[in-house]
Amino acid sequence: MKITEKSRMLLKFALVITAFALIAGCSSTKTMTGSPEKGLNLSYRFPAGKTLVYKISTNNNQTMEMMGNTRETEYNVSTVLSMQLTEKKQNDYIVKITIDSMYASLKGPMLPASKKPDFSGVLGKSFTVVYSPEGKEKETIGADSIFFSLVPGQKQNIKGFVTHLFTSLPKEKIKLGSAWKDSTTRVIEQGGMDITINTQNENTLESVDKHNGYDCLKIKTTFTGTLDGSGENSGAQLTMESDIEGESLWYFDYKAGVLVYLKTSSLSEGSIVVTGPANMTIPISGETENIVELVEIK
Repeated sequence: MKITEKSRMLLKFALVITAFALIAGCSSTKTMTGSPEKGLNLSYRFPAGKTLVYKISTNNNQTMEMMGNTRETEYNVSTVLSMQLTEKKQNDYIVKITIDSMYASLKGPMLPASKKPDFSGVLGKSFTVVYSPEGKEKETIGADSIFFSLVPGQKQNIKGFVTHLFTSLPKEKIKLGSAWKDSTTRVIEQGGMDITINTQNENTLESVDKHNGYDCLKIKTTFTGTLDGSGENSGAQLTMESDIEGESLWYFDYKAGVLVYLKTSSLSEGSIVVTGPANMTIPISGETENIVELVEIK
């Protein structure tokens, strides 16, 4: 019975962590000048009096090896959110984010078929993010009190799920063929776990392209990274280490300063070490596809 309960706890834990570990997120901004051929200074910009509506789709497949058995879990999460500029304070953008809709489907062992994810605590709720001129999230206000349950019986904070949506633009001027490197660090507190995600990113401006009617720069990013987490769950001490790698393809409207489309594919491989009532090391691997898409500007 102890092993069964422990397995159920670990499966829920792994679902939560993967949702954050494999959704790549960076950020940036500046005023656009020049041309793609001669060089551009780029910026994310939030148009006053307008609402940016984004759809975020996450598809994850995960495998755990437990006591000689392979356990596979699959989940899909779809979120629609609205972003509104409420104030521009000096160089910072103060943006209100509202969760318009959220949906998920889950398949896997030990997941109760009769209970569905509960998003009632987030629908219609809003919080505020303060973006720097480089697009970095300087402060998030109000998201800590907004929760949902992807896995029944386990609350998740919305903060780590729908923030860090954008990719990084360089500080220096770039032109077609330019490449630049950056790194990101995300620290997340979730379900009693302290999690640090570090990635190193290599970006290349490949071309000028039309995407969904917008004049865009097409940019490719490859990245590698690590995830380290530790904490306590159901009386057990948990330590997680994973390596992450993947790539992103994104379309950025350089005239309006708006992200139009971002597709990120990620792979992770590592282990969860459990100490306490039962001691075990569980190999874990996963792959995730995440899409952030501009639905409309209204």
